Amino acid sequence: MKTTVFEKGKQKMNAIKGASAVALGSAVALASAALPVFASEGGGGADDAIVSGMTSAASSMTGLVTKAVPIVVPIMTAVIVVKFGMGLFKKLSGKASS
Repeated sequence: MKTTVFEKGKQKMNAIKGASAVALGSAVALASAALPVFASEGGGGADDAIVSGMTSAASSMTGLVTKAVPIVVPIMTAVIVVKFGMGLFKKLSGKASS
């Protein structure tokens, strides 16, 4: 059975969703694992440890987003263009047949 372009796009989107969920989960786990280490260093205290850990997690998530955007934007653009084209065709063909 042949796989259509839409099915391939759907499979890619599902793979991206799964990968982003795993990446987000690992980033949260990394941040929660890193917080006690920062707190035990004897530096400024728990508030500095939390700020440092969350900054690290935020930079990690930003890196993931910058990697995913070049993949997601063309796919979403194609989906929007196809939906718009189908709607326009239905509108025009409905008026033409009346």
